[in-house]
Amino acid sequence: MEKKKYEKYHLGSLSECLEERAVLLAQYMIEHKATVRQTASVFGASKSTVHKDLTEKLPVINHALAAQVRQVLDINKSCLLYTSDAA
Repeated sequence: MEKKKYEKYHLGSLSECLEERAVLLAQYMIEHKATVRQTASVFGASKSTVHKDLTEKLPVINHALAAQVRQVLDINKSCLLYTSDAA
């Protein structure tokens, strides 16, 4: 999927449908192996909102998708820790 597919959600139109937003955030993050910051930028949401949707709401909605997101988050975290150790 291209970034353009998600642009229609940039204006915050998903605030009324939190479940759909959480699933779309997850799909984007998994497909693009994106960081929370990158995902937030595409959707026009805050990093806090993206992180909360993916770590708190998504596991209740779709446990399997949440597990895939957790893998991406863990990889991103390990890369962050690795680069900060090198500094």
